[in-house]
Amino acid sequence: MAFDLESVVLNAALPLQELVHSLERQLIAIPVEVAFVLDAEGQLLVRRVGEADRIGFTPEEEARMQHGYFTHNHPSGAFFSVRDILFAHDNDLQEMRVVAGRQVHRLVRPAQGWDVRLCYELAQVERQRAERAVRKDLNQVKYERRLSGAATWLLKALHLPTQTEAL
Repeated sequence: MAFDLESVVLNAALPLQELVHSLERQLIAIPVEVAFVLDAEGQLLVRRVGEADRIGFTPEEEARMQHGYFTHNHPSGAFFSVRDILFAHDNDLQEMRVVAGRQVHRLVRPAQGWDVRLCYELAQVERQRAERAVRKDLNQVKYERRLSGAATWLLKALHLPTQTEAL
């Protein structure tokens, strides 16, 4: 059964943080990735349903979401992905949030802004390390485990703290 994006209630009368939490509580059990991007006043900029492990956006949608508050779910319960971190940088998001089970992980844009160049350089370094590891022993499980930890490594290398909240 396909997920119906219209079934998510968006109460624009709520203050931004309450609105975001309301959306996130509705994303907990959805089996595909779903994203909402709001502006600082709580107005909906973009909403999109994706697949089990990713969401694609058009260039027009990405242009609209600049400086927005991006929240989405990871049905697998996973932490941020490297793709999430790069996306936050590329789109100059104010916040990137991921619902993972009954927790929300938050990544807030630093006061000095995102360092896009450094982020991409470090992401490439980590990808190369993971590829060398799999070439060395041809262990696909080890490679996938390495990539799943790459987001944590990247956040630490960029000195970007995350916050976790319970839903």
